Amino acid sequence: MGTLFRNYQGNMELKNYQKTVIDRVQEYLENLRGNPARNPAKSAFIEITDKPYHILTEDMPNVPFICIKVPTGGGKTLLAAHSIGKIYDHYLFERDYRGLVVWFVPSDAIRTQTLNALTDRTHPYRYAIDEYFDNRVVVLDKKEGLSLRVSDIRDNVCIIVSTLAAFKREDTEGLKAYENNGNLMPHFEYLEAEEKENITKSLFEVIKMNNPLIIIDEGHNAKTWLSLDLITQLNPCFVLEFTATPIENKSNVIIGVPAYALKEEQMVKLPINLKNETHWETTLKAAVEKRNELEKIASDEERLSGEYIRPIVLIQAEQEKESEKKIHVRQIKDYLINELNIPDNQVAIKTGKEDDLEGLDLFSPLCTVKYIITRDAIKEGWDCSFAYVLASVFNVGSAISVEQLIGRILRLPNAKKKNRSELNESYVFTSAERFQRAADAVIKGMIENGYSNRDINYETKPLEFIEVKAKFKNIKIPYLSVKAGSGDVKRLSYKNILIGDGFDLGSYAFIEKEIANLESKGVRIDIDKRGELTTESIGEGKVSLFVTEDKNSLIRWLLSKIKFDLIPASEVRTYIITAISNLSSKYSVADLFQLKFSLRDKIIQSIGDHLNSYAKAHFDRLVSEKKLILDLREAYAISKTLEIYNPYPETFQKSLYDKVGKLNDEEYRLARAIDDLDNVKWWFRNFDKGGFYIQGYLAYSLNPDFILETVSGRVVVLEYKGLYLADRTYKEELGNIWGSINDKYRFMMITKSDIEEKVNRIKEL
Repeated sequence: MGTLFRNYQGNMELKNYQKTVIDRVQEYLENLRGNPARNPAKSAFIEITDKPYHILTEDMPNVPFICIKVPTGGGKTLLAAHSIGKIYDHYLFERDYRGLVVWFVPSDAIRTQTLNALTDRTHPYRYAIDEYFDNRVVVLDKKEGLSLRVSDIRDNVCIIVSTLAAFKREDTEGLKAYENNGNLMPHFEYLEAEEKENITKSLFEVIKMNNPLIIIDEGHNAKTWLSLDLITQLNPCFVLEFTATPIENKSNVIIGVPAYALKEEQMVKLPINLKNETHWETTLKAAVEKRNELEKIASDEERLSGEYIRPIVLIQAEQEKESEKKIHVRQIKDYLINELNIPDNQVAIKTGKEDDLEGLDLFSPLCTVKYIITRDAIKEGWDCSFAYVLASVFNVGSAISVEQLIGRILRLPNAKKKNRSELNESYVFTSAERFQRAADAVIKGMIENGYSNRDINYETKPLEFIEVKAKFKNIKIPYLSVKAGSGDVKRLSYKNILIGDGFDLGSYAFIEKEIANLESKGVRIDIDKRGELTTESIGEGKVSLFVTEDKNSLIRWLLSKIKFDLIPASEVRTYIITAISNLSSKYSVADLFQLKFSLRDKIIQSIGDHLNSYAKAHFDRLVSEKKLILDLREAYAISKTLEIYNPYPETFQKSLYDKVGKLNDEEYRLARAIDDLDNVKWWFRNFDKGGFYIQGYLAYSLNPDFILETVSGRVVVLEYKGLYLADRTYKEELGNIWGSINDKYRFMMITKSDIEEKVNRIKEL
């Protein structure tokens, strides 16, 4: 692990937003101490936030359990250090600034990083804690905790830094926390003989006996049942979590730091400049050029301000292991050194098996590293602010880890605005086949690091979870099914019935259509003063052709990217080979390779069209032969009970359940209209996933928005759609087929413009 902290000495002055956070913590603690309510933790929280409070667990409803929402780069560790002192100042003062703190972190990387900071008396995090506790501070990791002395807790505040995973009983190392340990015997000397005999002399029991203050870094990672169960078992006196992404039905957010505050306080490099290229090699070349440009600017900055910055590129490989099908770590390093002439000592690899950063101080002027190649080893806990450029060399839109990597390039060196604006911004280069997918992934990453317009709305958004019961029982809605010759009923399935075993891809050919050039575009992603994400186009262009590829390599690449579960691989292979052979008569291999992403999309679309054409023909035969039926033997059963998150505040008289879930404005208008009808017995807001559906001749099904039953016994399924929705015709056709089979069941497509007309029709049923 590299040395990831700058050499700060002594106190670090809090930013304005950090002071506001600490003041809010103190306000809560002052309301908590001596609060006469039955549950002081809940009462104090509601008093200062006017929001619902979620208890830690049923077993510990009165333990204070609060959350501070801080975007990535906002200084959660420094805030935690100050918060510990405030909690002892205003809530645990009878402990005389002694006792046990357990500080949970989400990964080993962050554990190492946090320990390095808290054990260094010159580091501002440790300095802040020492100020509160008059230097009587002991910091240990879990392994050192196995030799914890009584005096460590009796005479000091003792902080044990660990991951939650390190306390898993299933793990050999984790199990040590629960085993008898002779080193810990002195902690149990005061117990009565019988109690001493029946208790395990373990670290777990020592922690439990000392009723610790628990700090949870990235608290959203601890919201599983098992983690909360562990935290409860440790018998905490107070639980404080820090996270960029609170979980709405579990986190008690007393204050959220707006993302724009970090930019105002010069904490982060914003905006992010995103550039999507059309080939991984082009992506790397562009990233290298940007880094070189930034290095020249950084040299000018150093002459002006004396601040040393060596811009670093983080490169995300598609795969760590060597593979012909994916862009792997070693392949990228070879390309950097052999094709782009980057010196070997400037390139480092950081993976689960290889760590060239071990022992390096990336901030030192003597360090030569300018490029770091990883797959997903650099995520949480890696905070080198010299990282200005992120290059991702595979389909970003489908990559989970790229969202976490976004946070690694956001921190501004020394939290100080630079003279040259280019050094106040960060840069992302991607090689996605579609620009919008790359942009969406980066924006998703921003949101997951706490940079979202929800920063403003979150604290006033009601957080509620309830369970409701159905007013009527045994309600079933029949799926669209097929009547078999034997009299059996089978639910209509795209895969098993409409496609089945009869489809033969060899009967079809790839018909050449227009193949669009790949997109090479750029966008700047920033945050305005309202906390809204903003985007601005920064140009586009074409990439050069790649003439070193041959037809066979193109076919191999396409085979690795095009998979269909419904079709034998041999048929797909033949189809692709035939398609490329035909296209080769009109395009050069170099041209085809430049267009490979669009070509891949066209072939996938073509095969999909063949499947849908075959399925539609089968579907139409079933319709004409009247083999489609509605039978309650194949039906969706509406649940007797339902769990609803953030229920709609208004009560509806005819709703099947006492409360309904989230409704947008138009859905509310429709719900209100049908709820007012005298002839409606009940209505139900269907689920987008896992609810009732109507299968058609396309792979995806129709999931209607509402289901209702009239007093006369007719069941009506309602689909609310925009006037110009692309698949409206298909869904309306499919719904009408379902609604024409049995007079008891009806279907209606409703739009904003005809709600009144359709509601009047329901009134007549």
